[in-house]
Amino acid sequence: MAMLPTLAVGFLMVTASMMLSMMTFFGLESLVRRLRPWFLRDPHSPRLMAMLALTVTISLAQVIFNVWAWAWCYMWLGIFNDIADALYFSIVAFTTLGLNDVAMPQEWRLLGGVEAINGFIYIGMISAMILDMMRRVRQGQNELEEQEAMTASDWAP
Repeated sequence: MAMLPTLAVGFLMVTASMMLSMMTFFGLESLVRRLRPWFLRDPHSPRLMAMLALTVTISLAQVIFNVWAWAWCYMWLGIFNDIADALYFSIVAFTTLGLNDVAMPQEWRLLGGVEAINGFIYIGMISAMILDMMRRVRQGQNELEEQEAMTASDWAP
């Protein structure tokens, strides 16, 4: 029965994490849509690299935010007395590194596993987001090149 509060906290943290991820993804998608004309102009490679840099930076910021959110959750629950220990544990759990040199009290250990699951899912979502943004930009660049080639062939003698 003592697992229920732990699982409830974990469920709330994972849900908040996934909602943040989706809101960020939709915001990034909106930004790419607004910047579409810029991304489609030549030269394509630097613009594609800019898209990659933007997406990776935003993704890294999301990971950092989530690690800090979990660390503050641990502090709020009284699991750790020191923010450095809470942050270190959170990084180790979120990245699924699992060093186990800083341990949680027995009654809260399940929460560390839930954070690891959250991190595992998050890394997958970030990878998908990066690939999708890159695909969208590159697909638009290819379509523009095809249109320009067709227009040029229409004018050829």
